[in-house]
Amino acid sequence: MKKHILVAGAAVAVGLATAGCGGSDSGGEKKSAYTIEEIQEGMGKFCDSECKDQLTLEADPSSIDCSIAAMSPTTSNPSNAELISLFEDRVNKWFPNVKASTTNANSDPVLQASQMDTLVAKGVDVIIISVADTEALAPAVEAAQAQGVKVVSVDRKVPTEVTTTVQPNNYDMGVQQGEAVAERMGEEGRVAIVYGTPGVTEFGERTDGFMDAVEPFPGIQVVAQVNGDNQTDTTYNVTQNLLTKEGSAGLDWIVTQSDVMALGIVRALEESGQDDVKVAAMDAHDPIMTEIKKETVEFTIPYPQTVLHGLVAAAKVCAGEPVDKTIGIAHPLIDKSNVDEYFGMNGIGEKP
Repeated sequence: MKKHILVAGAAVAVGLATAGCGGSDSGGEKKSAYTIEEIQEGMGKFCDSECKDQLTLEADPSSIDCSIAAMSPTTSNPSNAELISLFEDRVNKWFPNVKASTTNANSDPVLQASQMDTLVAKGVDVIIISVADTEALAPAVEAAQAQGVKVVSVDRKVPTEVTTTVQPNNYDMGVQQGEAVAERMGEEGRVAIVYGTPGVTEFGERTDGFMDAVEPFPGIQVVAQVNGDNQTDTTYNVTQNLLTKEGSAGLDWIVTQSDVMALGIVRALEESGQDDVKVAAMDAHDPIMTEIKKETVEFTIPYPQTVLHGLVAAAKVCAGEPVDKTIGIAHPLIDKSNVDEYFGMNGIGEKP
């Protein structure tokens, strides 16, 4: 009997598109050109030794014969759009006997739930889903599991039990950001937080971690928390309003939870002439790495792309191999001292 596997994961394409399988066209089983060790290396720099241990595939990659669908919450976010081609490319190269398909929910949780129902009805073995809304998709995930589908949650947590969750620890990222800001500002000063889309658990966890990290320092005042909705233009506008509101009191730091929001903050600061305000970001994509080089952003913390880790986790489940309930991804702080080491990786952990 085929195993049904639902992988909650990263980004993918519009509607229900199907990617071709790689390998030989001579018929029969296609042979992977990649060894298990090469696949581990291909998961990138942010998959550290513990991550690699958790994602060691025992089966021959060529023996993985199932269907995997990757479900994206949107393709308007550059990081999600980028993962469409990445996912399809690696499925074909690493697991040439896997049949791959992709969906894009256009930020609509109702549409994504419907897409999931369609995939389950089609008998897809593996679904990779990054949920459009963590609470709204829980019933659809539970229904899929009731049909014998297994779930690997990637990028965003699903608030129901799943086979495994593959993502960095967002609370720890927030603590890491808060500790770095506290140290760099001498444990005193005025800080504003620009947070991401309400309802996305990961953004809330990052804020909680930051607040817990700075709480021991009475000299640090978090004077405002505003919603940038994980959009550059929205963040630009709320930052302009924030700078006007704070007036002569000013700000020492503005911290945010994604690089796309940080770009809006940088633009607002440049236009206002307040280039003495420090900026801390998260994600580690090239545009913000460029800003670090220009010293308009102090540092970023990578939120590594997890579609490749989710793909290998799905392959393990497809092969009947055990997987841990949680698979963590490393997130080293990146500033001007080490930006060249990571530049060009776009949060994936490898250079093309």
